[in-house]
Amino acid sequence: MLEPSPEGEPEALLNAPPPVLNPNAEDDESSTHNNNLNLDTRSAHNHPPTSKEAHYACNQVDAATQTCRQSGGFIYADLDPTTWRWFTAIETCLNHFIQAGSKNFLAASIHAAEGLNAGAVYARTICQWIQALIDTGDLPYYNHGWWNVSALEDEDIVHKIKAHLEKIGKLTGPKAIVEFLEDPETCICLGVPNSISLQTAQRWMQCCGGFCWCKNPKGQYLDGHKQANVVDY
Repeated sequence: MLEPSPEGEPEALLNAPPPVLNPNAEDDESSTHNNNLNLDTRSAHNHPPTSKEAHYACNQVDAATQTCRQSGGFIYADLDPTTWRWFTAIETCLNHFIQAGSKNFLAASIHAAEGLNAGAVYARTICQWIQALIDTGDLPYYNHGWWNVSALEDEDIVHKIKAHLEKIGKLTGPKAIVEFLEDPETCICLGVPNSISLQTAQRWMQCCGGFCWCKNPKGQYLDGHKQANVVDY
């Protein structure tokens, strides 16, 4: 089951439209609550997934939103609100489809779309997302790779990142964390899905790492001694 999406994002981001896979599709607001949706009969969603495929797709969504901790439990990926919205739509559709005995895939997509106050195009897009997920394993990330600091609050991860930074010394910075997590072996060892952005690394250093930013005094060395040109002046 998906966790609630994080708060604090701009309203425009929360309500961002889904990336419709059919560029010629146009949304008809009047069909939002119309179960007799006139969807393209040639599109892939008219070939509903099998029960096995539906369960596979659900597992893929779960794998993208949570990672097993080495010490037990899960680390939940703190995805951006729009991605959570899309993942929720996919999982809602699949759950209704599975609960209905793997029947009425179109009705399940309509139910999921209406739950998000969306209409025909959104229902069609949900079906296309699921079909793409089954065919390629790809999920519709709004901003792929975005992490929030809470995903890195696991004690094991904090300890190993700090140990890595200590090896670098006092000149370390957020870039070192990004480079550390770009190593595939590190990701596997720590149980994290992918690297992080520089901004996330900065937030981690402040919130979890116990680091603080400081400015070097102008005209001074790092140890506080004044430079020769400043003394002469």
